[in-house]
Amino acid sequence: MVELFETKVRYEAINENGANQKIIDTYVIDAINFSDVECFISRYIGEKALDKESISVRSIRRIKISLFVRSEFDLWFKSKIRLQHENKIYNYNVLVQAKDLSNAYDQLEKALDNEYSETDFDYSIVSVQKTTIVDALHSTPEEQRPTLFDKVEVKDNCMMVVK
Repeated sequence: MVELFETKVRYEAINENGANQKIIDTYVIDAINFSDVECFISRYIGEKALDKESISVRSIRRIKISLFVRSEFDLWFKSKIRLQHENKIYNYNVLVQAKDLSNAYDQLEKALDNEYSETDFDYSIVSVQKTTIVDALHSTPEEQRPTLFDKVEVKDNCMMVVK
């Protein structure tokens, strides 16, 4: 089963001025387990890092996100929404990609209107706040994600699905 993880990774890269810079980035990754996240982020950051020895995965934690609202902007905002149907209340976390706080709120409201306008659910946006997330990534393409019946082998300290 694929889950969502938030990971912080530290590495050295060359900045715009040509100097070495230590960077700590936060990513959201869908993966099967912690090992999968660590392997994927090390390979992904390996393409950006000055050298692979500078890569250090600082933390990995499971997160609960129910919906992603993507756009062409670079900033990510975490929002809490509340849905109410009859006398039941449901709370969800949403990640919104937007240019600023106001744009994130507008995009989220538009997405919720599209989803719930013709239902009996009432929704409210409880909060919207800026995050340090750089991007949300898929650790493997959907067609390569393992099922219970796939054979998995280890290559370069990473689990790989053999089809």
